[in-house]
Amino acid sequence: MKFFRAEKKIQKVQKETIVQLRRNRVFRGVGRNRGISDKASISPEKRLILKGNFRSKVASSASGCSWWMSAYFLLWGIFISVFVYAIFFSPLLRIDQQELPFTTTVAPSIIEKNINDFLSGYSWRVLPNDSYVVAFFRRKQFDQMLSDRFPSLRSVSTRVIFPKSISVSIEERTLALISCSGGPCFLIDEHGVAYDDSVEMVSSFDIMTPITLVDDSTKLIVYGEVLFSEEFLQFASESRRRLFAEFGVSVSSKAKTSSRISNEIRFVTMDGWELWLSGDIALDKSLRTLHAFFAKMISEEERKNLLYIDMRTESRVFYRVSEDNQNDGEGDVEISEESGVFEKSTPSETKEKAKKDKKKK
Repeated sequence: MKFFRAEKKIQKVQKETIVQLRRNRVFRGVGRNRGISDKASISPEKRLILKGNFRSKVASSASGCSWWMSAYFLLWGIFISVFVYAIFFSPLLRIDQQELPFTTTVAPSIIEKNINDFLSGYSWRVLPNDSYVVAFFRRKQFDQMLSDRFPSLRSVSTRVIFPKSISVSIEERTLALISCSGGPCFLIDEHGVAYDDSVEMVSSFDIMTPITLVDDSTKLIVYGEVLFSEEFLQFASESRRRLFAEFGVSVSSKAKTSSRISNEIRFVTMDGWELWLSGDIALDKSLRTLHAFFAKMISEEERKNLLYIDMRTESRVFYRVSEDNQNDGEGDVEISEESGVFEKSTPSETKEKAKKDKKKK
């Protein structure tokens, strides 16, 4: 009996839950209508009270949000202000230390003055130029300014080191010679590039004075143009140095060439005679030939009577001698390096020999 009673109770509970679910689904709209009817039954006085309470709640929540937003933006404003002051106006990030290299073409004091001028003043009339951030973003502008102002500087590189140091690295050009051709003279660096105007033409017998090479072709020089090869520049400077060191012959710093592509140079010695050399012939070979020529053909006293020595042809020396300011002797000497024999001939003999050589060919 108890078993059947428990089973009936379970069935009853299941029916009630099923009916309740169905009732909720079916009569959901009825509940809504009842709620609307309940609101409609509220008196106007109560309705005003309810509206006032709702508005007060909304106003209190809005005032709370506005206070928090104000505090939020205030904190952000303080943070941004402190950050801007720290990176732009703080004395802890002001550039006050300089690292400069030793330079020979431009005095270090002049470079230091340019750096001080670069760091002085303000950008956009507000930001100081000596602050770390402003100097960091303007460093390329400083490199370009120094390169334009001093052409003898091949490259300039500036580093701004945290927190308040600036370092400048400079690569200088090496002056090889001064070239003049139908216009203003130009300075030529070790790579043969014309990089700056020369104020005056220098003529000196001092071995340390750079060579001034005058081009007889009078072809104008263009800024930044490559005029001479590095080999020719080395040949010109080395030949002048070795002439003085090995022969005691001082040559003027002012020399000539027929054209910049001829690869030839004509020196003027202190005694007044000229020495013509070619860069196409090895300098060692030319100097050995000259040494043999001086030893066997021309004494040291007779050098004063020379007008020129032309060594632009391999294994040949053309020369001209003057006595009592009258030209009375000229010719050429052919030199055999194997036997060391000199064969002297007059210009007419030289021409005839050249004709014979051509016929044989």
